Amino acid sequence: MRLQLLGDARDSFKWDCIHFLVSKAQTLQQLLVVPMRCDDVPQSSEGKIPPERFRARPEVARFLNSLREEPRSFQQIASLGALDGLPCIDVQVYQPDRLLGYGWQRAAYWTDLHTYPFAKTFVFLDPDTGFESKSQAGERHLRFGEVHAVCTSIRDRGVLAVYHHRGQGQSWADVLRRLWESMPPELCLRAIYGGDVALVLLGHIKPMENLDGPIRAYIRAHPQLRVSDDGSVQ
Repeated sequence: MRLQLLGDARDSFKWDCIHFLVSKAQTLQQLLVVPMRCDDVPQSSEGKIPPERFRARPEVARFLNSLREEPRSFQQIASLGALDGLPCIDVQVYQPDRLLGYGWQRAAYWTDLHTYPFAKTFVFLDPDTGFESKSQAGERHLRFGEVHAVCTSIRDRGVLAVYHHRGQGQSWADVLRRLWESMPPELCLRAIYGGDVALVLLGHIKPMENLDGPIRAYIRAHPQLRVSDDGSVQ
């Protein structure tokens, strides 16, 4: 994730949805945001999609505007937990100033994360582009091996969520099928998707079942979104 992307329409979807799910899931007590920070791209036009294009709750819309204020900071995401008019949630941001890096630096980033106490935690990984694809597994992608390792650390104590951006020329049918084929069979998956973005949830059966009610409620409020629980397109 890059600082220059904070507060656009994609942020509107993911922060509104995540806040709703965590606040409604009675078995979760904390949101841990893992930014997977990468360097900004000079002269990039990305990150400028007006957040109003996704109909987030007014309280979240104000939060998005605060993320766009300079100087931008991932630490500002922690204020999501104390928005006037919405339920309070405990939000922690994992090492907000630390770059994901390459090679040994990237490996150390994940090793340090695995020491975190994940009890009753909604862990959100925010890669710049989402999961690796058949042709790309660069710095801004999340690799399937990294997902497996985080899920092993969480075990049945919480839930993992991952932001994913569908690339050009890809269909949701192909994307979802590949995700389901690449995940450990003992995990349950849900994908909340629409347009070119998705929030993919992974976890053991009991924590995931506790999220099914909030997921259905969120989809009812946003009919432009779909949810998949088996890798098929709805």
